[in-house]
Amino acid sequence: MQLLVQRIAIALQTFPTLEAWEYAATLLFVFALVALPLGFASGFVQFDISGLTWQRTGIVLATSLVFPAMSEELFFVFCCCPIP
Repeated sequence: MQLLVQRIAIALQTFPTLEAWEYAATLLFVFALVALPLGFASGFVQFDISGLTWQRTGIVLATSLVFPAMSEELFFVFCCCPIP
């Protein structure tokens, strides 16, 4: 258990370099260029105005994007991969 806590602490203190952020942003942009047109064409992705306020919409978006990503990173990357 101590090793697990140590790995999480090390991982939370490690920050990506500017080059890594640029690489990730480029990959995300290329993915969006491919996925969004295919999603809209197939009907899988739809744009719909909901009855939520802008503030509530922001909270829902942040929650749905951040929490699943952080839990996945904590489990698969921080806990399963060796730390150099």
